[in-house]
Amino acid sequence: MFLDKDYEVEWEEMINKEIDYILQRKSDINPYGATNKAEFFAVSSEYFFERPKLLADKHPELYELLAMVFHNDMQKRESILSSTDIGRNDDCPCGSGKKHKHCCGD
Repeated sequence: MFLDKDYEVEWEEMINKEIDYILQRKSDINPYGATNKAEFFAVSSEYFFERPKLLADKHPELYELLAMVFHNDMQKRESILSSTDIGRNDDCPCGSGKKHKHCCGD
């Protein structure tokens, strides 16, 4: 639903592969993600937003597809936030137009 039709087959193959790895206990993705495809999407999305660098390191293909789904490169955002001295009332460097304290600094 979130991806262009061109990526449906790739997404399906990746989901099946990752669920197999989870079931074989060869994956660090939360085992609840193996419940069904919707839960896999939820669990992997949570991983994408909470630990983007780790996801990109351990599951680069999954990271890239999720970055396309959400139109967001969380690694880039994370590196901007960690390398910039930002005041609470400064504009947020993520480009949202909000004050940092009401956006990424929340």
